[in-house]
Amino acid sequence: MSYTRTVSKDVVIHYSGSVSYPASQHGGSVSYTGTVTERVNVNVHVDTNPFDNSVEGCNQQVNILTGAVAATEAAQVASVNANSKRVASTIINGFFKTIGSEISQQINELTNEVESLALHLVELTKRCLEKQKQMGVDYQRICQRYMKVFDTLNTELKNRIHEIDQPVFKFREQADAYAQKGSESDMVSTVVVTGSEEAKLQAHLSSAMLKHQASEMLHHASDYLYRQRDMRSTIAHHMFQGGEACYYVPLMMTERVGEDGVKSTFLYSPKPINKSMDNGFVRDQIERRQWKPVNDAEQERVTNYFNAEVSRHFASPSSHDERVRQMVLRMFSNNRIMRVE
Repeated sequence: MSYTRTVSKDVVIHYSGSVSYPASQHGGSVSYTGTVTERVNVNVHVDTNPFDNSVEGCNQQVNILTGAVAATEAAQVASVNANSKRVASTIINGFFKTIGSEISQQINELTNEVESLALHLVELTKRCLEKQKQMGVDYQRICQRYMKVFDTLNTELKNRIHEIDQPVFKFREQADAYAQKGSESDMVSTVVVTGSEEAKLQAHLSSAMLKHQASEMLHHASDYLYRQRDMRSTIAHHMFQGGEACYYVPLMMTERVGEDGVKSTFLYSPKPINKSMDNGFVRDQIERRQWKPVNDAEQERVTNYFNAEVSRHFASPSSHDERVRQMVLRMFSNNRIMRVE
């Protein structure tokens, strides 16, 4: 906006000089000096229209620039948002693709393993069926062999019994044949006579059988008494009649090493050890012996017995008994049975 200002200032002017005058009488020159003060008023008119026009034009340009900056900022924000979403989507898709690839790889590995195990199980199934078939054939063959042996023994026993009591069996066969012949004929008188004789014969046979059974009973009683006498004689022969003697007691020694490295041993016995032999002496005697592993047959026998005992003691279907049973079997399978030579 144009404006006008008045500027006032006192201007001081110094002057000096000399004036020569003509000779009137004497002639000469006169010097003079002085100061003159004059107030000067200056009216200053400031025309701001070009500046205002330029400011207005600059303001318009600034407004346009501000709008452009705002639009650029909005576009940048939208671009950053879109890029962040695209980056996040890429990361998430890559993560899921990686996880999917890992899972697919594991599925393929497990599928191959399951297929190999299935093929192995199929082979084992075939082998089991073959073993079952072979065992069935062996069983039938063994059964037939033993049945033949037992039939032969029964036949031989029957023949020997017939040989021992041959007169009685012959008499019985003749009596049965005679009785059958008499009953099939029309001779009533013969049947009546044969009935009385058969009754007498049955009485004789019954008494003979009773005598035979009594004889067998006496024979068995005699054998039992003989065996009792032999057993008492054997026991009396092997018994110590006073004095010192030694007897053997089964022992079990366990050894445990604690976290501090201290070794502890414990002895278990179904019968108390002699007081003259303390546990330390027994442990020293056992530790001096040389331990050797048992053979495969003994290992298998002990393992079967151990598994049977564990199954008998932990037969409950509870989770606790199952966990204890699995832990006991795992601890037993991790160690080889040793014995003292």
